[in-house]
Amino acid sequence: MANLYNRENSRAINEKGYEPRSMSTEVPVKVNFFGKFIWYISFIFLIPIFIHISWVNYFRRQQMKISSDASLIDTQLAKRAGTILKLVESVSSHMKFEKDVMTQVAAYRSAVATIREQSGNTSADAMAVRQNFESQTESFLTRFMAQFEKYPELKSAELVKGLNDEIVECENNIASARRIYNTSATTFNQEIFTYPKSVVASSMRLTTILLFQAKEADRQDVSVKLY
Repeated sequence: MANLYNRENSRAINEKGYEPRSMSTEVPVKVNFFGKFIWYISFIFLIPIFIHISWVNYFRRQQMKISSDASLIDTQLAKRAGTILKLVESVSSHMKFEKDVMTQVAAYRSAVATIREQSGNTSADAMAVRQNFESQTESFLTRFMAQFEKYPELKSAELVKGLNDEIVECENNIASARRIYNTSATTFNQEIFTYPKSVVASSMRLTTILLFQAKEADRQDVSVKLY
């Protein structure tokens, strides 16, 4: 059984010099013939057979857990986006938006739908969608805040304060979900290259799971403070 989702990812290049980064390419598990021979010849004994089966089931459970962790990230991304859109709707009757801002609102709603549709997907394409969605969120908030600053009287509104606090809470939950996902993926990546588990992983055609890593442009915090 191969990974739930397995596609090529583009390799990010850091032009600022050396900076430790997680791998951005899925790496297949390979075991030489001698390693496989030693493991499979041991099947004349019953115990290794049961161990082999148990590891197959273990890796499958790990894949499902990582998919669940990725789904948690998507849930929080969608929740934050929904809150941002609620904020826009709550002040729209008091603000006169420029045409391009309203165009961004429509595009942002469409992006939210895409995030919900791909929930739990751990492929390189899905990771790219999440990265692009983060960039789109930053761009949208930047344009919206530029308009919002023209209406200082709205900053003190209780509804606006409440929605702002909810957005901040979502940001914290997203960060926590990313840590959980990266921890699970790192453990999985280590175990599939540990002999003799690597023999089982190779027979299942497993590859490493990509870790979440922010793009260079997204390493700065997105400010959503309205007051």
